[in-house]
Amino acid sequence: MIQSLFKKITLYYQFALLTLIVMTIASVGYFWKMGFIDGSKAKNLHESSFILESYSKNNKFAELKTLVIQEDSKAALKKLKS
Repeated sequence: MIQSLFKKITLYYQFALLTLIVMTIASVGYFWKMGFIDGSKAKNLHESSFILESYSKNNKFAELKTLVIQEDSKAALKKLKS
């Protein structure tokens, strides 16, 4: 009787371990595909954050907003490209 109980418990632990391994691999794959783990995407995100911060400090967005409000879209696009 004890041996059959131990077999059931062993089977349960093996199934739980296998499920845990599969879920871990699936989670890592999902987050890699979404870009949360990929180092190159983190580098690009950091770089774009740095550029956005420099634009905010130099009031570039305020100049663009002024041009858009004045309905001078060509000048706004030219400034955005530069």
